[in-house]
Order: sequence, then structure tokens, then C-alpha cells
Amino acid sequence: MNDENIIVFMYDDITLAEDNSKSGVIINKPDGKDVYKGVPKVRKRTNASHVMEYGDMSHRQDVLSTYMGGAPAANPSYTSTFIKDNSTSSSRFVSQLDADLVYFLHKFHGAPTGSQKKLEARKQLLDEISQREHADYSVKKIGELLFGNEMASKVLMNVRPPGQRLVDDWDCFKTLASSSANSKHNLGTYERRCGGLSRYGRKYTRAIANICNAGTSMENGCSLT
Repeated sequence: MNDENIIVFMYDDITLAEDNSKSGVIINKPDGKDVYKGVPKVRKRTNASHVMEYGDMSHRQDVLSTYMGGAPAANPSYTSTFIKDNSTSSSRFVSQLDADLVYFLHKFHGAPTGSQKKLEARKQLLDEISQREHADYSVKKIGELLFGNEMASKVLMNVRPPGQRLVDDWDCFKTLASSSANSKHNLGTYERRCGGLSRYGRKYTRAIANICNAGTSMENGCSLT
């Protein structure tokens, strides 16, 4: 692997961060134990490859897909339901789709009442909720407008058999899903017509691919939402 493709985990960036209420400690869940206690802190580069295990070994039994998250059908009430179920929960498992939301949620609840940090945390939480609900609503409505209420979910969430390509027309896919101005075609159709495709919204990558596979235009759907 090339050096530029390697992400270096900087221990001090987390333990000494202002947002870390437990200085010098790293946890994997609210009120959890220090999972990196006793882990050697390497502060210099090495050209050798060393594979070693440290921390809480109980996580070895966890299923990776639990943390990666799935791609549930577009559901405008997903975020509000998730917040209701997790406001006071210290669940061990958090899908990567919901990691940011959980962080902002606990940051808000943990900030002192009436403080500037409380206000800032509230804004971050509301912004995250707004982006997520916008993505869920937009994809759901686009699917209904393009394929009808009964077929929308089936078409958008269709999974091709193993061995088949995710998408037939990559130019269509890149044009729809692009979030930057690097495309040679209509730049970022979803972002331009429907708003920014957030990190959470990228769970609908397969849905965007299926729109291309169906030979229809998301631009028409976005225009009608």
C-alpha cells in the first residue's frame, strides 16, 4: 500500500482534544472503559509492517457489518426514531451510518445547561438531523415520482446477483452522485438539483445506481420534489 493511502491514527489528537471529557482516555461507548490503556504510543514513523493486537479483545467477536451499517429503504422518520431510541442508550454497537448523529447527540446532552457549548452542540445536532431527513425524504420522493409508489422501494433497493456490475452506465452514475465539480457532464445532478449528498446520504449509492440502470433521469425527479 502506498504511503499516501495510509491513515495514521494519532493518539494525542483524541485523548488531548477539547471535546474529550476524559483527558488521556479513549472509549468505544458512553461510560465505557479505557480500551487503549497500556497500548504503546508510537510517535515516529517506521518502514516495517507490524501487525499486533491491543486494547479490548472482546471486540474480535463482533460482526463487522454491525458497525458498517446497512442501506435501509428511504424512511423520512428513521432519524427521529433513532434519536428517540438512543437518547439515553449506551448501546455497545453503533452503525457507521449513525456515528456522527450519536456523537452530536451525546455532545448536546453532556454540555452544561445554558452554556455556549450547549448552543453550539444543539446547532450541530440540528444540522445533522436536517441533512439526514432531507436525504431520506428526497430519495423516497424521487423514487415515487419516477417509478410510482408501489414500485419505488423495490427498484431503488434492488440488489443484483453476485457477479453483476453495480451499474451499467458509469457516466450516468458519476454524473448523478458526484459531489464536486470534476465531472465532464452535468455536474453533480443530485447535489445541484436536490441539495448536498451528505455522508449519511451516500447510503443511497445503490439507489442512485438503480436509477441509472432503469434508464431514467434523477434530474426529472429532483425537479419535481
